[in-house]
Amino acid sequence: MNWKIHIEQISHKLSVACFMIRNLTHTLNADILRMAYFAYFQPVLEYGIFFGEIQHMRNKYLNYKKE
Repeated sequence: MNWKIHIEQISHKLSVACFMIRNLTHTLNADILRMAYFAYFQPVLEYGIFFGEIQHMRNKYLNYKKE
């Protein structure tokens, strides 16, 4: 997967999660909003960071093999 495409996909998912949480602020209390954050926003963010680290390590390994 291309890094640019990955960033675009993660950005879109995070944008959707932000929109959802922002709209829920008018109807739900802070505890429920926090649960929504940990259910929808944080996993996408952590996946993006994890995938990015894997890509970085893979690129370093491939560069090392070329030497």
